Amino acid sequence: MLPELVVTEGAVSNVEDAMLGKVITFIKSGGGVGATTLAVQAACSLRGANLALLDLDIQYGSAAFQMDAESNASILDLVANPDRIDGALLRGAMVRPHDAFDLLAAPEGIYPIEDVSVAAVNKVIEIARSVYATILIDLPMIWNEWGHAALRNSDQIVLVTGMTIPALRQARRQIEMTHREQLGNIPLFVVANRVNGGFLRNGLSQKAGEKALGRAIDFTIPNNPLIATAADAGLPLGDAKGGALAKRFARMMKEIFAAGEPARLAMEA
Repeated sequence: MLPELVVTEGAVSNVEDAMLGKVITFIKSGGGVGATTLAVQAACSLRGANLALLDLDIQYGSAAFQMDAESNASILDLVANPDRIDGALLRGAMVRPHDAFDLLAAPEGIYPIEDVSVAAVNKVIEIARSVYATILIDLPMIWNEWGHAALRNSDQIVLVTGMTIPALRQARRQIEMTHREQLGNIPLFVVANRVNGGFLRNGLSQKAGEKALGRAIDFTIPNNPLIATAADAGLPLGDAKGGALAKRFARMMKEIFAAGEPARLAMEA
């Protein structure tokens, strides 16, 4: 088991009426399931001045690429002295693709996971909560201490999986890991990505997928070429003729924000 971590409460001291932003963290059942794409397009669908996406995948993060954005800085530029991180420094590290949301991009190179510390992640999330109403986080696939800290600081977790038996079994292992690491009290939503057909045709039925997963699938997202087209063009779905799908993303995020019993939302092609 990973070591016990202290959960930050989020508000910065001596800031009157500081907001306490909501943190939604995206994790994945394995590589290539499209979790980053979903996090990016979810941010685009929410679109707002007080919205931030933190790409904390310091090895393979691609949020900036998917928005055709120049990286301004990454969490690696903030970790040298976590005590100096404040709202101005965090905002200064952001880029704002398509004027949709603030993005803390991943570094351009590949760096060891150990180059980020628990203290830095806790501080970045604490400050982000004080200056943004909503914070989305994209984590690397590998479990590590600072990723665990990010999850403990989250209000909701979104687990993205493919609709195949291997992907669903890996997703089940991820869910089991959250319980072993005492994260089971945080609402977790399962999103099956790249589902073929209106009623899961040409693949597993939803019932079979849920049997493999061991729980309900909360949302499904179609294998719609517009999503890949938007990512390749560095555009929000709404700017790539995917306006209807972007609205469905927004409705999905609204359900996740509610953090109650997740409503089943079939996102059809």
